[in-house]
Amino acid sequence: MKKLFAFISVFLMLSVSIFADVSVKKLDNGKYEVTFFYGNPRAAEVVIAGDFTNWQNGAEPMTKTDKGWTYTKVVPAGTTMKYKFISDGNWTADIKAPDTIDDGFGGLNGLVDVDALGGGNGAAAAGPKIKFQTWSMTEIQASGNAKTMEMTDVGLGVVSYLKFSGEVLPKLPVYFEIAAFEQNREGDGTKGNIYSKGTLDAATGLYNFGMDMLFDPIYWLGGQKSSDDPKSVGATGYGYLGHFKVGLSSDYVNWTAAVKYAKLPPHSINGWVTVDKEWEAGYDAIGGYSAFELGSKLQQLPFGTLTASVIPNRSADRAGNQYGMIAWCNLNLGQPAVIDFQYNGAYGKTYDHIFDTIMEEDFIVGYKGQFGDIGVKANYLINLYGSTDNGAGNKKYYRPAGSDVGAVTEDPNSLVDNMAANASATYANDDLSATLGFRMRGAQANMMYVEEGADDHYNISDQLGSLNRMRIYGDVNGNVTTALNIGVAPYAETTLNKDAKLSFSSAETWKIYAKPYFALDLDELAYIPAKLEGYAEVKAVTNEADAFTSVLGTGSYFDLPTVGLKYTHTFSNDIVKGFDATYVFDNTNSEQLFNYVYGTVEFAKDYKVQLGCGLRTANNGGAEPTNPFGFFVGATKKLPVLYKPTAYVQFLYAMCPYNKNLSDGPTAFKLDDYKFYSYTDEAVKTFADSYALRLGLQWDL
Repeated sequence: MKKLFAFISVFLMLSVSIFADVSVKKLDNGKYEVTFFYGNPRAAEVVIAGDFTNWQNGAEPMTKTDKGWTYTKVVPAGTTMKYKFISDGNWTADIKAPDTIDDGFGGLNGLVDVDALGGGNGAAAAGPKIKFQTWSMTEIQASGNAKTMEMTDVGLGVVSYLKFSGEVLPKLPVYFEIAAFEQNREGDGTKGNIYSKGTLDAATGLYNFGMDMLFDPIYWLGGQKSSDDPKSVGATGYGYLGHFKVGLSSDYVNWTAAVKYAKLPPHSINGWVTVDKEWEAGYDAIGGYSAFELGSKLQQLPFGTLTASVIPNRSADRAGNQYGMIAWCNLNLGQPAVIDFQYNGAYGKTYDHIFDTIMEEDFIVGYKGQFGDIGVKANYLINLYGSTDNGAGNKKYYRPAGSDVGAVTEDPNSLVDNMAANASATYANDDLSATLGFRMRGAQANMMYVEEGADDHYNISDQLGSLNRMRIYGDVNGNVTTALNIGVAPYAETTLNKDAKLSFSSAETWKIYAKPYFALDLDELAYIPAKLEGYAEVKAVTNEADAFTSVLGTGSYFDLPTVGLKYTHTFSNDIVKGFDATYVFDNTNSEQLFNYVYGTVEFAKDYKVQLGCGLRTANNGGAEPTNPFGFFVGATKKLPVLYKPTAYVQFLYAMCPYNKNLSDGPTAFKLDDYKFYSYTDEAVKTFADSYALRLGLQWDL
């Protein structure tokens, strides 16, 4: 029966075609006015993210109109803009973009060449062409002890990915990525590749650097590693092919095949990420996929629109050893109903036994409808699991890859253990939005092809919740005046009853959370070109056994994890364009309490200054911090030479708000809401006793 489900599901391929457009107008001062349009007026919130917003870190809100959403930006001549829309939390490609470029995650970014469009040349020239992209960085960091100011190490980091995409022949797209160098900075307070106290003296480190850069530079820049294992080629000191993809496009079917570190084509259903954009088709440098997508001429039906894709792959374990399948379809019947279906499968590890034992199958169904001012969304997931038998009756139960689910039971006592669901209703008009929802997750409910914990995100538990839990949640916000918007996002969560029923017994411990927030437009209120925003997080429990030890006292039923306040100001002069300042009270660490302020000042000609300071104190009876005070200052400037890299300098003393690795981008703050994400990361908290000076260049072409 499971095999029948698998084969039927693969071919049940029935997404919304959202139409967008871009217009470019040349201004009298030689600059260009670029207007983006996203044609889905039913969306509750749409933002645009691109290389001009530092992607989602600085995504800009779009303005709602009767026909959709618009966003306008003035840019200088010679600008090329890569972008995507984020509609109600879902990344959405612009299917009417004047040109596209591979995003490196199995999808496409829109591409706008303002000179070509604004100069009357229209969209990109017809015919095959290959586009070049790169994410390249080089940085030197000197680190030391914050108490004694003694230097302990110096490290040079270099990361360079060379990407080529486009058509080698008409309707024959290709994409390949070469990791030329991949050496993250080694100056982290413990070791360095130029100097490391007690391990590597500066003379030896510089001599090694000079000799290898003269005789074998890619070896040194790649990390000076070697391996005889061909599966570990990605970790050697030499450049390697990181991602190769080729395809064939037609009006009826689009086909793509990829290998190596190829990321699967991402997908989402009503806010659930059902195929993670970070899920590589083989992190052991093996594995791949073959994707078949419905062409444009087959998407239009008499009663609606459908999109569909079938993706056989060898990536069910993410390492590239286990065969699997993804098949999804989306049927758009207009305003009353959009119906989604997705099937995931994990099969065998050898080609001759692919379907002998099906280890996991996911069946995901989604529904979205709009009834006047009320929007309804619902998602449902059920898993079927398998096991292997060594012939002696000893079963080996399956452990889903990249998941927070351990070994699973093939036949659980209750089917609820294998289920997850989410349903919500939203009422929205021009002045008020209110959402009420419910979600639940069984003890071994899982979602294949979605990461949990890797690459610093937790998409399974963020979407489905913790194992064996259920939650009632809401979000209400409204415009008190034209200047003030206030809201609150609460939830109440408890254990999911094991008897296949949803119990709301008072004997259960309920965890209660609320996040009140506000946004005050001072321009509307007092003609000040500024905005004040803020939020607080409040937690409570109903059982004394789960009481908090917090700043509110030992054994408290309440806790105050975070308070954040942000002020943003813009200027119309030719020197300072604007600044923002944020204050955070951060009580999320169990031992230390943080209070800190940080901000950015943006000047003309692409100069930016980032600065902040903070104070640590003991929390919950923890030890006093050895270095309570920290501060940082950084500056960036986009240079007009060398293919316009962003140059940056940073001095960090006992606090670091940036990403740890070069490949994650070291110039943007790493935030969770307003909080510095790194303070909850054990690996980065050790920076409290260190200082660092960083100098670097970053190219994002």
